[in-house]
Amino acid sequence: MIAKLGVIMDVGISIASAVHEVYTANRELGPRALFMAGMNVGRDRMGTMATTLILAFTGSSLMSLLVLYAYKVPYDQLVNMNLVTIEVLQGMTGSIGVILTAPIVAFVSSRLMPYYDRMLARRAAESKAEEKVQAPSGMEKEQTAM
Repeated sequence: MIAKLGVIMDVGISIASAVHEVYTANRELGPRALFMAGMNVGRDRMGTMATTLILAFTGSSLMSLLVLYAYKVPYDQLVNMNLVTIEVLQGMTGSIGVILTAPIVAFVSSRLMPYYDRMLARRAAESKAEEKVQAPSGMEKEQTAM
């Protein structure tokens, strides 16, 4: 469970970071172009992370599989064991989670990046306006000095 969450978080951050970098490089891109950029990064990350998950789950149960192999457990019995079923299901659910993470994060980040940029620009403009209002003018400085 923790391994799956770590992989999903890693894929999500990679995609969101890539969409942010693409948007920072060219602020004229629309949500569709940002989504496609996120999906291109997501495709690369999905394959490697799905394989990593399957290998990690297999590696965690390697000793058990070696013991079963040493005892020459028949194939029918091996396939029907809970241990094998659990490992296969963990690998499948982790892979499905990684595969679903890519389009979801690409979509959300492609929609939020322009909004987030406008929000930061608005806050910067508001803080500059507040600084102008709070800063004393030249005449007020002379009067307070006397």
